[in-house]
Amino acid sequence: MDAGALDKAAKAIVAAYAMGRSIERLEPELRPVALEDAYAVQDLVLSAKGPAAGWKVGCSPADGLVTCAPLFDFRVFAGGQVPSPRELLGTGVEIEFAFHIGADLPKREHAYDIDDIRVAVDGFCPLVELVGGRFIDRSQLSPMEQLADGFGAAVIVGERVPVWRQIDFRHLRAELWIDGFCHQVAQDCHPAGNPLRLVTWLANHLAVRPGSGGLRSGDLVTTGGLAGVTPVIGGERIEARYIALGEHEIARLDADFMVSPVVGLTP
Repeated sequence: MDAGALDKAAKAIVAAYAMGRSIERLEPELRPVALEDAYAVQDLVLSAKGPAAGWKVGCSPADGLVTCAPLFDFRVFAGGQVPSPRELLGTGVEIEFAFHIGADLPKREHAYDIDDIRVAVDGFCPLVELVGGRFIDRSQLSPMEQLADGFGAAVIVGERVPVWRQIDFRHLRAELWIDGFCHQVAQDCHPAGNPLRLVTWLANHLAVRPGSGGLRSGDLVTTGGLAGVTPVIGGERIEARYIALGEHEIARLDADFMVSPVVGLTP
C-alpha cells in the first residue's frame, strides 16, 4: 500500500472512534494485505488517538502467527464501574493474563530472551478484555484488516500482583464470572504455553519497529484470550478470578458495566 492509502485507512478508523459507532469495511484499495501495512495503519491511528498505555499480543492457534496492537490509554479502565459494552462497540468479554513492565526495553545489539523479560516485569495483572472493533461485521474482515483495527474495544485491569514469579501459568486456573455464574474456566490452555514467550516476542518486535522505541516502564501487556468470548450487553457484574494449585486465589478483578450513555467517551 502507498502512503496515501495507508493514511486514508487510518483516518477511516479514527473517524469511527470519533463517531462512537461501527462502520462498514474499508474500501477494497484501503484494506491491508501485508503485515507491514497493517502495522503502518496501527501506527497512524496511534499517532491520532494515543498515547498507548501498553500492548496486546497474541498467538494464532491456527498457524502460530504472533501479532500485536496498541492499547490506547483512554480505553484502559480500572476495576469498578466501566462504560457499557454498547458504548465501547464491544460484543463480549474474555479473560487474559497480563503483565506490568517495570523497566525500559529499548533496541540493543542482541535480542531479549525470556530471562530478560522476567527481570523487566514487575507484576502480574488480572485483566478482562472487552472484544469489539470499529467494523460492523468482523467475520467479513481479513486477518490483516482486523490487525490494522487492533481487534479490541477496551480492557479492564485489576490490582497488580507484585509477587508473581512463583506463579506457574500452565496450572493457574482463570475463571470468568458474570452476575454470579461461572461462564469460563481456563487452565493449561494458553496458545503460547508460557505467556511470557509472547511478551519476549513483543519486546523484540517493538525494539525494531519504526517509531516505537521499545517496551517502556509502565506499559501494560496482555497476552490473549484463554477461553473464548462470552457475550455481554451492559449492566452485568464481571468477576475474573485467578486460582493457583491448592485452591489459593492469587488475584481477582471486579467490575460493573454501566448501562447509561457515557459523555466524552471517545475524545
